[in-house]
Formats: sequence, structure tokens, C-alpha cells
Amino acid sequence: TKKCLSPPALKRHDIFSVEKFSIKVSDDSL
Repeated sequence: TKKCLSPPALKRHDIFSVEKFSIKVSDDSL
């Protein structure tokens, strides 16, 4: 079960991290 849930969870985390990073970069630019 863990292996089945791992990929989606990782993808979700990666997307969230990317969005957070993008927001951080935008804030720094301003």
C-alpha cells in the first residue's frame, strides 16, 4: 500500500515545493 501511495504523494509534494519556491522567488524580486 505504501508503495502505491508513494508516487502520488511525492508528486504532490514536488508541485507544492515548486509553487512555494516560485512564490519565494517572486517575493525576492519585488
